Amino acid sequence: MMRRVATGWGASDGRRGLRLWLVAVALAAAAGAALVVAASGTGEAGAQAVDPADLSVTKSDSPDPVVENAVLTYTLALENAGPDAATNVTVSDELPSQVDSVTAEPSAGNCAVQGKKVSCELGTLASGASATVTIEVRPRKAGQITNEAEVESEVADPQTANNRDAETTTVTKAPKPPKKTRCKKRAATIVGTSAGETLTGTDGRDVVHAGGGNDQVNTLGGNDVICAGGGNDLIRAGGGNDFAKGQGGSDTAKGQRGGDTLKGNRGPDNLKGGRGNDLLAGGKGRDRCKGGAGRDVERSC
Repeated sequence: MMRRVATGWGASDGRRGLRLWLVAVALAAAAGAALVVAASGTGEAGAQAVDPADLSVTKSDSPDPVVENAVLTYTLALENAGPDAATNVTVSDELPSQVDSVTAEPSAGNCAVQGKKVSCELGTLASGASATVTIEVRPRKAGQITNEAEVESEVADPQTANNRDAETTTVTKAPKPPKKTRCKKRAATIVGTSAGETLTGTDGRDVVHAGGGNDQVNTLGGNDVICAGGGNDLIRAGGGNDFAKGQGGSDTAKGQRGGDTLKGNRGPDNLKGGRGNDLLAGGKGRDRCKGGAGRDVERSC
């Protein structure tokens, strides 16, 4: 005869246990989703913790236009509009082939010049801060030259369009040096001005060209060449064999010990020989000639 043993777990109990198990699974799934959402939110916050830095560069030149072989200065104005600091800021500038580099000086950090390239390391530029780089060059050839500079850092930049700037400069030909002042086809060693002045020669051979004022010219021991200016000039030749010529004014030329040649010009001149054998030649004006102790020759006096 068989006995039925009671287990304490009926059909109704089985269904109840199944429901409890399903509820537990649902709760676990909800908790997992919450963890995923929380983790995702944390990642977004971390990504926004580092803000960008808006760097910009503005280039200017001076002077413009510039003469060949003169110093041309480029000024690079750098700014950080933020919102974050820009770290490891660098500036690069590829110079035109028509220039020779001279110097590159930053307001902070350091610059190096290699060939035609200027590279600068400025360090950290805080939000709202600025810096400058000054570059000096010498243009070699007339024409137009364009120079571009670029700034960047290791921080993301939301506005890359202002990270570059270029400047075009006009280079003009150098003016020709003024013609040398000459007297009797010789380059003058002493040149007067438009004012009245005293011009004194040396013991050597001088070539003197007086200016437009009423000048006094005194030469010394050499064989000198003297051209009076446009004023009423007084010429005292030195001890050598001198040549003196008046110009448009009423000039007085006096010889000394040597054999001198004294010539008048357009004005009424006064020519006086010294102790040597002198030639006194008047010009177009009414000139007076007076010989000295030597054997003198007077013409057009």
